Amino acid sequence: FLGGLELGLDQWADVGGRILIEEGRRIFTDNGLLREGSSHYHLLATKWYAECWLMARKFDRPEAATLGEIAGRALSISTLFDLPGGLPLIGDISPDCPPDYLAGLANGQQSGWLGTLPEASYRLLSDLSAANLPESLADNSPKDGWIRRDTGPWSMLLHASPDGLSFLPGHGHRDFGSFELHLDGLPLICDIGRGSYSPTGDGDLAAAMHNTLLIDENEPYPVNRPYYDKCFRDYITGSKPEVLLTTDSVDLQTRAFAQLRGVTAWTRTWRLSEDSVTVTDHIEGTGRRHIERHLHTTQPVGEVSDGYRIGAVRLSADGKVNRHLSERWKSYGVSEPATTIVISNDVELPWSSKIRLERDPE
Repeated sequence: FLGGLELGLDQWADVGGRILIEEGRRIFTDNGLLREGSSHYHLLATKWYAECWLMARKFDRPEAATLGEIAGRALSISTLFDLPGGLPLIGDISPDCPPDYLAGLANGQQSGWLGTLPEASYRLLSDLSAANLPESLADNSPKDGWIRRDTGPWSMLLHASPDGLSFLPGHGHRDFGSFELHLDGLPLICDIGRGSYSPTGDGDLAAAMHNTLLIDENEPYPVNRPYYDKCFRDYITGSKPEVLLTTDSVDLQTRAFAQLRGVTAWTRTWRLSEDSVTVTDHIEGTGRRHIERHLHTTQPVGEVSDGYRIGAVRLSADGKVNRHLSERWKSYGVSEPATTIVISNDVELPWSSKIRLERDPE
């Protein structure tokens, strides 16, 4: 599309415009969120459509109105990813550019790519975003797979594909029920994205790379395949997950673990207060199971008399707690040190347990 405009090749521009519009309707939700479940790729695709809209206006193209609708929704919903401690990197990181280059699309700052634009173009994009702001991010984004909660000093963003299985085509991360939690402007619990960016196969996309739960080393949802039909997907994953929201809590329930004989529903509940965040897991079923819950952080981790300390927060949980060094990918192929905390339990179902993250009063 852009090449056709710059070179005066109408056939290129016509075909490119049709592809952009048809694909925009497919890859974005009605609210403007990219379906594949990656925060960085959402910003990248938003940049593509914003750039094409600006050029369509410049060349007085008929696609300008529709491209503006797609870009406007994607721009306005991008504020969902504006967490106090920085851009959450949930899902894959694109090799196209560092996430910081696109962070302005979430926080509105005239930096990175936005900083390269002429002032008039930046203002046009700002006005386009403002004209498409949803009435409430909290009410509109859950059905698209993202839930944001801000309570006191805490900010939380969690991802749960509305169909359970990850969207195709996409990057296939099996991070159902994973969350990122910030406190006082710092990332406390973070998403480390992948095991690496080396060719290690499906292990890179495993649920253990995210802040979620495994039963007998089984992930909440299996790998999605493009050749699975709807009937087979429904058979192996059960009904779609359910979400219940209040002003200070999120309840997420799935029956995906019913693929394991004797396991029925898993419910994860987050409750946020001024001083703490509690994550409660409840699993219905029968039989003995090994359960692991994973948390990842770039903050200092140390042992205290009654549990662990993560930065300025005390972590308490039922079960055996271990930790090991890991990496958080902050750009494609560029990582920083992180710590992975694994909470293990050998239990009889039904079972419930809480992870409590309590702000240090000192």
